[in-house]
Amino acid sequence: MNDSTSLIEYLHGIKRLGAQALSQVSFKNIACLTALLYIGFSQAAFPEKPIRIVVPFAPGGAADSAVRLMAPSLQKRLGQPVLIENRAGAGATIGTAYVGTSTPDGYTLLMGSASNAIGNAIQNKMPYVFERDFIPVMLVADVRCPWSGRGTQQTSNQKYTRVNCIRKSQ
Repeated sequence: MNDSTSLIEYLHGIKRLGAQALSQVSFKNIACLTALLYIGFSQAAFPEKPIRIVVPFAPGGAADSAVRLMAPSLQKRLGQPVLIENRAGAGATIGTAYVGTSTPDGYTLLMGSASNAIGNAIQNKMPYVFERDFIPVMLVADVRCPWSGRGTQQTSNQKYTRVNCIRKSQ
């Protein structure tokens, strides 16, 4: 009887230790989750300062116009000023390099174009590798570049070009 009593007490002791260990583990888990939630809530909401959009072309072009049309609604939605900065030159390399070397915090964006994407392919030494240094965020505009000719050209040349372009594209 004495042995069975001690065995029962031993098993109850293990049960108490298990419950205590479980409560300590649960407490540690809750403490960790609380700390993680606190860290998440302690970070400021984005954005907390103005957004800068760099256009690597001169003012008045297609990229600049698209950004300027979009900026007021973006500013209203984000609740922060949206600054547009033109940094033209060297086939869009100057503005692109500026954004590529800026702090990657989401506050400096590039209004890119095909010039940015092909720059590394046509120039030997670029201050950036577009595919590595930039992350696409969204498509802002799709700009078409039509071929045009002077109105005084012969109609047969325009017809010839139109017919041959259509024939070769099919």
